[in-house]
Amino acid sequence: MKRDTHALSLTATPDESAQVLPARRSKLNHQQRRSRIAWLLVAPAMLLLAVVAGWPLLRTLFYSFTDAMLDAPDDYRFVGFANYLDLTEGGHHYGVLADPLWWLAVGNTLRFSLLSVSLELVFGMLLALLMNQKFRGQGLVRTAILVPWAIPTIVSAKMWGWMFHDQYGVVNDLLLKTGIIATPLAWVAEPGLSMWAVVIADVWKTTPFMALMLLAALQLIPGDLYEAARVDGANAWQRFRRITLPLIMPAMIVALIFRVMDALRVFDLIYVLTSNSEATVSVSGYARDRMVSYQEMGSGSAERQGETSMKLSRQQQKYGHKTLIFAAAALASVICLFPFYYALITSLRSGQDLFQVAYLPGNLHWGNYLTALMENGIARSLLNSIVVARLTVGICLLVSITAAFALARIRFRGRKYLLFTILCVSMFPQVAVLSGMFELVRFMGLYDSLGALVLSYTTFSLPFTVWVLTTFMKAIPAELEEAAIVDGAGTWTIITRIFAPIMGPSLVTTGLLAFIGAWNEFMFALTFVISSGKRTVPVAIGMLQGASQFELPWGTIMAASVIVTLPIIALVLIFQRRIVSGLTNGAVKG
Repeated sequence: MKRDTHALSLTATPDESAQVLPARRSKLNHQQRRSRIAWLLVAPAMLLLAVVAGWPLLRTLFYSFTDAMLDAPDDYRFVGFANYLDLTEGGHHYGVLADPLWWLAVGNTLRFSLLSVSLELVFGMLLALLMNQKFRGQGLVRTAILVPWAIPTIVSAKMWGWMFHDQYGVVNDLLLKTGIIATPLAWVAEPGLSMWAVVIADVWKTTPFMALMLLAALQLIPGDLYEAARVDGANAWQRFRRITLPLIMPAMIVALIFRVMDALRVFDLIYVLTSNSEATVSVSGYARDRMVSYQEMGSGSAERQGETSMKLSRQQQKYGHKTLIFAAAALASVICLFPFYYALITSLRSGQDLFQVAYLPGNLHWGNYLTALMENGIARSLLNSIVVARLTVGICLLVSITAAFALARIRFRGRKYLLFTILCVSMFPQVAVLSGMFELVRFMGLYDSLGALVLSYTTFSLPFTVWVLTTFMKAIPAELEEAAIVDGAGTWTIITRIFAPIMGPSLVTTGLLAFIGAWNEFMFALTFVISSGKRTVPVAIGMLQGASQFELPWGTIMAASVIVTLPIIALVLIFQRRIVSGLTNGAVKG
């Protein structure tokens, strides 16, 4: 019987194989087709990153071993490691590693990063906990808190530069009136204070971003956990330490990574607020000066490298809790809005009134706005920024959504390595690819054109947008895609008709972040565009000058700052709920 059974199985094997092999072959063909589609979808993003980020990075590394100059990059000779460290016969050391200013820049960058990120984490946590509370006017408070984050960095630097003015600044005025200081302080000019001035301005601007990331994580915590903890007698600190902090730790790490990377490549805030002085010079500022100001591509490239009573007590506690929340919300709103408010009232003053500290608007003078828009070319720069930002968002979303679909929905060999490679691009500072991108932009004929900015902005916005959209797509039920495939829908139809409508909040979030990034960018705009008619608003505001080099038209500067900030504030006001929702569904889940 065993032999017969065996023989029967042997005789049945060919028939079974005849049925199984076509199914297996069909499955393999389907998987191969899906893999090819995935590579086609991710190819535009990878090609853009490779050409605009990868190749310039390699060229920057190459130039670090040459004596190339920025005005003649093709005329060079190899010098080995001389740009890094060169020991002459006399025992003198030359090169970046022997330059005391380089090590000063490294120390300043590390000190700035440690101070700013630490303070932003503490204040960001407090703001996130506040914004997560339910109270009347919650939407307005959220918008007020997000205003500093929306303000362009150059505008923020100009605002705080005016507020820190040693003679006419409101900061010294407040400190003098409260008796904290006896004499005015030169916040920007004094080496011992200038770094703190930069840190204060940066903390004010970027703390809302930290709070936004943490708020998105807080909203994912089930309320039942807190109710159970209250029943068990846990106080507020115990609930925070045992529930809140462990559950938001992944989002906190993500936020810290992004902020540390941004802090390490700080450039525009220091460049404008303190004129890149030795007391505050950063690594990016040092490298750009060597490459652009001194035209040294070689050495510049080397640098990047009872029950009743209880009820009453509970009512009292609830009332006290609400009072504390309202007071904290009011204080946070005032701190976040005051610099912009002071810039607004400054823009409406002229003459000697500009140099009188006043907290309320007086005689309204609109001439500063006309001067900024017409005489200083802010209107033209505003149009340039709108064009560049819109093109950046459109191209970035189109390329990102296809790449995100491939990385999130299709299993193919090398998927994890591709996503890791895309995220690695965000780790490099802009100055690390500046010399290579300068060469690429000139080769493509895009120098002194808006196309150079669109190309660079899109490339450096891609990593974050791809990451957010990929994590969001992973959460979409597979049944939706399977049903669409059964109905005969193609890949592009699934992306545009099925996934895109569902991904509305994440698309709004990533699009708005890309828009703000393109609107605020300063280094590439300062380097790749030289014509005044093609400048974007950050560069235009940064270059506003008075009748002489020693005079700054603060009224005009503040008017221009208000003009370029209002559109971003309007966008944040309209989409603040979608921003939080998009981060909740996307960024903090990855």
